[in-house]
Amino acid sequence: MDHGVAAGVYRHHKGDRYLVVAIAETRKHNGDLDVVYIPLRYGKHVTCPLRQDSRGEDSWTDPVDWLDGKKRHRFVLETSLRPEEFAVLEQLWRDAEKNAERRI
Repeated sequence: MDHGVAAGVYRHHKGDRYLVVAIAETRKHNGDLDVVYIPLRYGKHVTCPLRQDSRGEDSWTDPVDWLDGKKRHRFVLETSLRPEEFAVLEQLWRDAEKNAERRI
């Protein structure tokens, strides 16, 4: 299914950057999709519905006014991570490994 959202780093129209790691079926298992992402400023993973409003509009690719006054998609795909963002991801990976070891 082509939903227009791929894994990668996205810039939000208000300026923050997000790492999309997956598109997954919601817990309701009704065919709706969630975007699984990590806000690179905070480093904690989050999920949010791909389609959020009652009209079924795609919130990730809806056109909105950006801070520079231009109309673009709400989230725009970028291609690279800054060094400090790599550090956030490395810490998340270490935390995940520690949590996995505790469960064994």
